[in-house]
Parts: sequence; C-alpha cells; structure tokens
Amino acid sequence: MGKRLTAILGVILASVLGAAIVPAQTPSVPVPEAPAVRPVQAPVAAPAGLPAYAFEGVPGWLAFATVRDWASAGYKWLPVSTQAQIAVFADEDSRWAKLPRGQRFTAVGAQGSVAVEFAGFGRQKYGCDQNSATMAMFKGAPSPEGPVWLLPEGVQGVAGVGLATWTSRSASKGLAPWDSVPAALRDTARTAAAWRVYGAGPITVVQFTTSKEAARTVVLSGGRSVLDRVDKKYVMDGAPTEPVTLNPTSVLDVGIPQPIVAFQIASGATTLIVLWTRSYEGNHFDLLRVTPAGARVLEGPYLYYCAF
Repeated sequence: MGKRLTAILGVILASVLGAAIVPAQTPSVPVPEAPAVRPVQAPVAAPAGLPAYAFEGVPGWLAFATVRDWASAGYKWLPVSTQAQIAVFADEDSRWAKLPRGQRFTAVGAQGSVAVEFAGFGRQKYGCDQNSATMAMFKGAPSPEGPVWLLPEGVQGVAGVGLATWTSRSASKGLAPWDSVPAALRDTARTAAAWRVYGAGPITVVQFTTSKEAARTVVLSGGRSVLDRVDKKYVMDGAPTEPVTLNPTSVLDVGIPQPIVAFQIASGATTLIVLWTRSYEGNHFDLLRVTPAGARVLEGPYLYYCAF
C-alpha cells in the first residue's frame, strides 16, 4: 500500500512539474515595427584628376558667370573677363592648375545649361585698385549674370530652377505666396518694417526685420518650417548706421543673407539656394540645402573685393 501510494504521488508530482515548464499562453500583442532606416548616401566624389566638389553631398562647384564690363554689371562683385564666360574661385594649389585646357564641363543656370571648356588657371584682376584673385576660367556660350553650377561633362543631377522674389518695396508685393505661410508667421512678417519672400519650387523663404539691425529668415518646405534663424547687421566704425532695409540693392544690409539663385538635385527632393551676404570688404556665398527632412546652411567662399 505504501509503495503504491508513493508511486501515485510520484506520477502526480511529475505531472505538476511538467506543466510548470510549459510556456504560458499569453494574448498576441503586435510587435512595433522598427523605424525605417533611410539608406545613407555614399559621399559624392569628383572624377579622378578634378578638384574635390565644393559642398558635401553635392556634385559640382559653385561658379560665376563673368561680365565684360564692370560698370554695366548688376552685381558688382562678378568677375570681369572678355575671354572667359565662367569663373570658379580657387586656392592657388588647387587641382585646377594641372587640368589640361579644353576639358569639357557643363554650366547650369536658372535658364538652362551650356557646354564650356576649361580655358586656364591663375591670378585675375578682381576688385578695386590692384586686387586680384585666383580663378579657373572656362569658355562657352554666355550665361545669365550671377552664380551658376559647374558640373563635369556627363555628370547629371543638378538643374536650375526659377527663384521668384517679392518684397515690401516692390509693386508685386500683393502677389507674394502668403497662403503657403503659417498664419502666425504671416501676420508677424507682414507687419514688420520690411519683408522679402522667395519661392523656389516647394520651398518658400520668408525674411523680415525684427529690429533696426536684425532680420529673421524662416525656410518652409511644403509649408513646414525647416530652418529659423536671426542675422544681425555687421557693425563697423565709420559705417552707415541706418536700419536694415531688406532692399536687395542696399549697402545697408551688411551681414543679412539674401537668396539669389536656386538649383535642384535629381528628383527635386533637394533644393539648393545660393545665399549672398554682403560684408564691408567683400562677399560671402553660402549654400542653403533644403530636403523634406530639414535644412542646413553649408559654408561657401568669402571673396575679398575692396578695402572699406
């Protein structure tokens, strides 16, 4: 009897212990999917033998259409040449110095693209008095006055786009695309002493004065703010002290960036806007890169022009 009872208890105990190691059946809970990881774009590299591209992730170089006569130029900081139509400012030890003449490139402007050929490298007169700057020069059909984008022949992916401008001083100010600007920002900008609005494809740039010496710049992509910054006028002894005007031709807006030309990369998801910032002795040219994910200002060249 005792042995039989022991056997029965052993069976019961084994059954209990066996049940204990069976995983519990819990209600099915969906596992959240991992956030999609956007593929990292490989660094854009220039073809062998050419200088490195000017801006990270952007093929090509910032260049400038030359003018034949300084006096008739709309932008007085453009290089002057009767022989070349495009110029790239560069360091003296640049790879441009070793490039063979005649190598072909494409100059992209707001109104299309033209084929150009490398025409030489060296110091060229630039600015007042006897000032000069090192440039790579290119020959080809004339391009519209202002910045252009230079690409190696056969490299695709950058196109010019129109940059529309409305200012509080212009006759067309009532046509500014305020419907694409959030109401609070629109109301603040329109009541400022001066404002400018720029449009380039899906990008709107709203700029307005916040004080006598400062201006705020808001970049919108599809109506959403992706960059918001305030810039202050540079102060220098002996310089004019009048308020910032946001007048594109005014010498009073020293230190305030101004969009002057726009480009798009590939499918149009990335917009590039060249920002010109006047200083007392030269000019800065930076690149505003705008994507659906955000915006970033990439530092570009400073071109010394003339002593203050």
